[in-house]
Amino acid sequence: MKSKSSFPVDLSARREDHVRQANERIAKSIALLIDENDKLRRMAVLLASQNEALQRSMPQLKSREAH
Repeated sequence: MKSKSSFPVDLSARREDHVRQANERIAKSIALLIDENDKLRRMAVLLASQNEALQRSMPQLKSREAH
């Protein structure tokens, strides 16, 4: 005769809970990646702007050096 545990185990409910928790972790990871991607895009725009400014100033430096 099999002994019964003191509480019933609903495996489908536990599985659904694990799936829900996994989905929440994935959603949080995606949100963090989106935020990080936005930060990197803003940094790329800033660096491109600084690079353009630097390139514009370089011909002026060269023309000054020639004199």
